[in-house]
Amino acid sequence: MRKRSNTDAPQNAFGRFETFTNGKKTDDDNDNGGGNDDDTLAKVNDLHSSGEAFDGCVLRLQLGLVQAAADHLATSWDELTTLTDADIDRAAVRDAEVESQASTLSRDKMHAVLRAFATGSCADRVDSLWKLIDRDEDGLLDQVEMDRVAKLSLVPVQNALKTYFEDCLEAYPVRTELPVLEDNDDHNVEPKSPGWRARRLEQNTKKRLLKLCSNAIQCHFEDEVEMPHRLRCIYAWSDKAHQNNATESVLVDSHGASSVLGAAGRKRYVELEPKISHPEFLEVQQEHFPHLDRVGTEIMKSFREDLWVDQGKGRQNQELRRDCFVFLTVVSVIDGIIMWL
Repeated sequence: MRKRSNTDAPQNAFGRFETFTNGKKTDDDNDNGGGNDDDTLAKVNDLHSSGEAFDGCVLRLQLGLVQAAADHLATSWDELTTLTDADIDRAAVRDAEVESQASTLSRDKMHAVLRAFATGSCADRVDSLWKLIDRDEDGLLDQVEMDRVAKLSLVPVQNALKTYFEDCLEAYPVRTELPVLEDNDDHNVEPKSPGWRARRLEQNTKKRLLKLCSNAIQCHFEDEVEMPHRLRCIYAWSDKAHQNNATESVLVDSHGASSVLGAAGRKRYVELEPKISHPEFLEVQQEHFPHLDRVGTEIMKSFREDLWVDQGKGRQNQELRRDCFVFLTVVSVIDGIIMWL
């Protein structure tokens, strides 16, 4: 029998209560004279139920991320398989014939991408997508491909969060307080049927919340974080070892890549920008674009701030209506007194 190590201990907050599920008491209960086992067991079961509900929500979000990633990869097939202009120019420099669009993608790399969206971190998603885009498997990407990796790691999270938020709005009325359950109450409590005015307010509130969330999802990284500008800075500021971080100007004979360029017997200059490796990308990204490592958190923070602003506008409009009502009332009273005199 092997000795139990610290890693064998329960890894969640409810593991310490597992002795109750076996009908046993802890040392604290023995010291305190036993206590009320039925009440304690009921509270522990409530904790287990809450933990299971939370785990179910997490699992639903993970499945949504996988589905959103698969759908986005399917709709981005042309973008994933089409060669960039830089790849075509490099093929012309090597005097090689290449197809402008690949016919297949690596199944193992696709599985790695889906696995990263299911259980990995934001950095894992970028790493798996980097390997998927890297067709020649040299670990280097040009600027267009680097931007493509960042966008591909972001869009599935945006789509999954929007779908998840819509499901949350439909799960329970947003204007109804959650019931306070006692130990002997039924946990499957349905909210009371509201009147037409309450239903209208509920519908308007859901529309406003969904609009705020959609704006945060769509605009945060593009407008507030300025993702395109940060990616350009990452590529420009990174210390690229490829081509000694310098642009090479090469005279190319077009007939070497006639299947791609469609011209023969001509020469042209091509400027080959240096490629960037994943470690070089991470070195600058972690300092100047850390938002890419916490995509979901950034979107939810933006939504929270927009919600605060919306609530502040509501209070401001309410105070403005009150002040206008008081002003008009005072003016009307003064006019009435003047006319009476």
